Amino acid sequence: MKSQLYKAALLAALGLAGVSVAQAQTYTSGDLLVGFTTGSGTDLIYDLGSASSLTSGETFSGLSTLLAADFSSESSLTWGVIGNGPNSGAAGTRTFWTTTAVGVTPGTVQGNSKFGALNSDMGALAENFSGATAAGDSATVASTVSTSWNEITTPNATLGTSYINEYENPNVTGETSDTLSVGVDSTAGITPTALGSFTLGPDDTFTFTSVAVPEPGAFGLMAATGLLVVSLRNQFRRNRA
Repeated sequence: MKSQLYKAALLAALGLAGVSVAQAQTYTSGDLLVGFTTGSGTDLIYDLGSASSLTSGETFSGLSTLLAADFSSESSLTWGVIGNGPNSGAAGTRTFWTTTAVGVTPGTVQGNSKFGALNSDMGALAENFSGATAAGDSATVASTVSTSWNEITTPNATLGTSYINEYENPNVTGETSDTLSVGVDSTAGITPTALGSFTLGPDDTFTFTSVAVPEPGAFGLMAATGLLVVSLRNQFRRNRA
């Protein structure tokens, strides 16, 4: 009891009574954040979880519920997915994830300062959450706020350090697909590789589909087909000789 009275007296003396200490909000490295905006009103940001845990055909029912509650129409939604790996990794090994319109390959991140800027953008988006970002968590923010999806990733961004100005536009609009790629910073000289695509469908469905990889048996079939083509070509040449 005495300790509680002492604490209360100390806070009053310091003028801190009734003041809560702000909790630090941090981006969880390796998680993918998807953002939705109409360019006005309120943006929605959702943590899809770790990029390494994605499975083909995976749907996000929690996100679908939020979309139905927060937006009246999918056709006007601008959306995309981004994520970053640890910034403490050695140059050339630090990964990032981004979506781009289908058929568009994202470029490499140009140098350490750019990669640091992207990490800062992820941290800015995380400021909208109540704590560290975690799979299934969501946040809403006015589209005009500097930490909104609208201000950080779309052409509406006004800060030169925003994601779209430091790298590129990860967004598409409406019920469509957006290709997810993974890459490393430019010191490794590796072009980002497509992992699959996210699709916003009717009735607020949101689904991930991985890049199709041939079954082991298919590789053997393709090899046999190639050998057959070579054999027929050689036979044709001998018959003409």
